[in-house]
Amino acid sequence: MGGVLFFGCIFITFGPALALFLMTIAQNNQLIILTIGGSFFWLISILFSSLWWFISYSIIPPLRTIYPTMIIFSVIIQELFRFLFYRLYTWGFPPNQNRSASISSSILPDPNANPTAAPTTDVGSRVQNNARLRSLSQMPNFLSVATALGLGSGVTYALVMFVSVLWEASGPGALFSPACPTTSLFMVGSIMASLFVLEHILLSIIAFEGFRRKSRFLISSVWIIHLVSSLLTLANLPGGSCAGSLIPVMLVVAFCWYLARKTALESGFVRVKYGSTA
Repeated sequence: MGGVLFFGCIFITFGPALALFLMTIAQNNQLIILTIGGSFFWLISILFSSLWWFISYSIIPPLRTIYPTMIIFSVIIQELFRFLFYRLYTWGFPPNQNRSASISSSILPDPNANPTAAPTTDVGSRVQNNARLRSLSQMPNFLSVATALGLGSGVTYALVMFVSVLWEASGPGALFSPACPTTSLFMVGSIMASLFVLEHILLSIIAFEGFRRKSRFLISSVWIIHLVSSLLTLANLPGGSCAGSLIPVMLVVAFCWYLARKTALESGFVRVKYGSTA
C-alpha cells in the first residue's frame, strides 16, 4: 500500500492547487512569473528564519526546545516578506486603472480635434500604441496577483515541509501519527499541508487588499490568522490530538475564506451577477 498512500497524499496536498493553477494562473504569463516570485520570496523568508533561529538559539540554547518562539519569529518574517513583495510589485507595476487611463489619454484621438486636420502620427506608431494599450489592459489585477503569490508560497511550503517526509510513504510498512495512533502520519500531514496551501492563498488576498486600503484591521487579521493556525499545529506533537489540530485549523481556514471573499467583493476587482444573465 506504499505507492497508493504516496500518490493519494500527493493528490490531497496538491490537487486543489493544481486545479487553481490550470484554471486561473496558467492563463496569464505574468501570473506564472509572479507565482514563481512568490515561491522565491517564501524560500528567502524561511532562509532568514533559519538564520535567526541559528543565531538567537546559539546564544540561548534552551530556546531550541521552545517551539512557539520558533513559530512566532517565522510567522513575523514571512509576513514581512509578503509586504516586501507587495511593495516591489506596486513599485514596478502601478495600478492598472491609472496606467491605462494615463496612456489612453495620451494615445487616443482628441474628441475636440478637427477631423479634417492631418494626423500627427503615422500608422506604425498607432499600431504600436494600440498594442501597448491592449497589453496594459491585460495586466493582472491585485486579486490575481495576490492569488499567484499565495499559490507560489503555499505550494513551496508544502514541497519543503511535507514532500520530504512523504517520500518515506512510498516504502513498505506504516507510520502512525504520535497524536493519533490509529491514523497514518502521512495522511494527517497531507490534509494539514493542503489546508495551509489554501490558507496562504487566502491570506495573500486579504493582505494585498489591506495594504492597498491601508487597513489595520485586514493587516492585523492576516498576522493573527497566520500565527494562530501555525500554533495549532503543535497539537500534533506526542500527547496531543489530531482532532485538536485539524478541526481548529479547518475552522480558521473557513473564517479566512469568508474574510477573503468579503474583501475581494469589496475590492472592485470581482463582479457577482445575481439572477439570469440572459
